Amino acid sequence: MTPSVVTPDAVREHSRAPFRDHVLVFTGKLACLTRRQAQAKVRELGGETADDVTHRTTMLVVGDERVS
Repeated sequence: MTPSVVTPDAVREHSRAPFRDHVLVFTGKLACLTRRQAQAKVRELGGETADDVTHRTTMLVVGDERVS
């Protein structure tokens, strides 16, 4: 197996897009953001969002229905 080399450019790119290659689904109420704000932040950080869990979903963010 050949070891991988992580270049400084790759580290910088990852830090700008930490959600790249991820599809997030939000459920429930979030305490600090609206769902739309959270989805926009994920897209800003390089990820995708979806409304339903599918085989493409890589992260599920579970909110709390009790948050007012």
